[in-house]
Amino acid sequence: MEERPRDGELAFDVIIYTTGFDAVTGSFRAVDFQGRDGLKLTDQWSKSIQTYLGLTVNSFPNMFMVMSPHQMFSNIPRSIEYAINWISNLIRYAADNNITYIEATPEGMDQWGDHVNECAIGLLANEVDSWMTRVNKNLAHKQKRSIARYNGPAPGYRKRCDDVASRKYSDLKIF
Repeated sequence: MEERPRDGELAFDVIIYTTGFDAVTGSFRAVDFQGRDGLKLTDQWSKSIQTYLGLTVNSFPNMFMVMSPHQMFSNIPRSIEYAINWISNLIRYAADNNITYIEATPEGMDQWGDHVNECAIGLLANEVDSWMTRVNKNLAHKQKRSIARYNGPAPGYRKRCDDVASRKYSDLKIF
C-alpha cells in the first residue's frame, strides 16, 4: 500500500505474514559447524539428514543438539527439557568415567534413520511438500522431500533414549 487513507484506518479481512524461514535445519546451516577432518555439517546433511536420536551426529564429536532433526517432536518445552536432561546425564557419565570423546556411529545413525522413516509411514503430513517434510519452495537447497521430524510417540522416543543410557551409552563411540 503506497498511501494511507485519510482516517489512518486500513481494512483487511486477512493479513498473511510470510517469513521464508528455513525450518528444522536452518539454524544448523547458519553456523559453520565443522567436525573431524573439517567436515561441515551442511555437507554431512546435503543429501539427507542423519542423526542418532536427533541428539548427535557421526564425525562431530562432543556436539549435542536440542530441537534438531529427528528428535522427539511434541510439546516443545517438554521435548527440550528431556533432551537437555539426557545430554546432561551423558556428559555427567562421561566426566565420571574419564570419557573425553562422544560421537554417534554410522550404524547407529542408519538404524535411527530407518526407525524415523518407519514411524512416518502412512502419515498424510509426510505426503505433502511442507516444512515438516523439509521442503521450502523459496530455498533452492530445500526442494526434495524427506522426513525431518521424529513422528513416533513421545513415550517411545524417551524409552529408546533411556535404553541407550541404561546400556552405558554403548551405542555411541565413546573413549
